[in-house]
Amino acid sequence: EKGHRDIAEFLIGRCADVNAIVEMGLTALMFAADKGHLDVAELLLDSGAGVDAADDKGLTALMFAANKGRRDVAELLIDRGADVNATTEMGQTALMFAAIVGHRDVAELLIDRGAGVNTTVDMGLTAFMIAADKGHRDVAELLLDRGADVNAITDVGQTALMIAAGGGHRDVAELLLDRGADVNAIAIQDRTARMFAAEKGHSDVVKLLDEAVQRQDV
Repeated sequence: EKGHRDIAEFLIGRCADVNAIVEMGLTALMFAADKGHLDVAELLLDSGAGVDAADDKGLTALMFAANKGRRDVAELLIDRGADVNATTEMGQTALMFAAIVGHRDVAELLIDRGAGVNTTVDMGLTAFMIAADKGHRDVAELLLDRGADVNAITDVGQTALMIAAGGGHRDVAELLLDRGADVNAIAIQDRTARMFAAEKGHSDVVKLLDEAVQRQDV
């Protein structure tokens, strides 16, 4: 875990099990991916570590790398056969983990290597919606450029615009409007993006949405 390749080499030489589970289903490769220890991860893979082994919640080493923004480790894992579309028990993908934290470079790598952009998780959320929820404009823009549906809806009818509006992310909302988001879309209980923004007191977003509606009426 601390990135000591020489120690890892010594243990492997003494027949240490590279796929041994430490706790909660975690393996040495997952620890190396999480900490960004590229050399140790490479050694473990060379010694037979399972690249797609999953912990008790279904997380793989690639997901740990994506969550921490370890692009070099993520690339190594993919080169060694990691499944870019593997899912946790809740349906989360590595791309979603990158979107949650805002690691654009890792997200781009994953998409370039085949990650599904419009894959949905619990309640119909996509990586794009997750990026909008967290206010990561650059990741949201990347996902739109790579085919994310700007007007996709969750199981309760929410769009990314509604999610961004409710979170007070004006810059994201502006991006979505520029890319064709439906400002008049209605979710469950007849709620619009404007209502989500107003309920949370995001007056700047309310103004942006009102201006968008006015432009439509001209």
